[in-house]
Amino acid sequence: MVRSFFGRSGSSGIAAFSIVLLLALGCNMRSDEEWTRVLGNRMLTKASTSGAISDRVMLYFCPNGEYARVVETTGFSGGGAGTLSMAGESVELGRWQVNGGTLMLRSQDGEQREFSLFSGTDENVVQLNGDNYLLGTHDECRPGS
Repeated sequence: MVRSFFGRSGSSGIAAFSIVLLLALGCNMRSDEEWTRVLGNRMLTKASTSGAISDRVMLYFCPNGEYARVVETTGFSGGGAGTLSMAGESVELGRWQVNGGTLMLRSQDGEQREFSLFSGTDENVVQLNGDNYLLGTHDECRPGS
């Protein structure tokens, strides 16, 4: 006899699968307060390379709600007459908060960035909008902040 997947005998399997799925997703969720504690006095770093151009994005978070976003870009091009290289850095300062599982950055010039926050594959990885960032420490915050 073939059991129906959607019939009465299969409904308990679907319910069990749904519970397991919800638990698995819930294990990856943190409250806004937990994220605020995790990120305070920490930094997130992501590096990427495309051809001869490399970017490194670093986000520094202070417990008082201040942040710094630093983007370093380097590149080079080899040619017959020599090598051309370039480097640049941009720094953005502002305020940060976590609201509804979303990291919100508001720069001093009013630009707002939002990132969905998830725990990564291990305790030293945080996902922002699905991209993996390495979680590290820093001592860039002002004393008492």
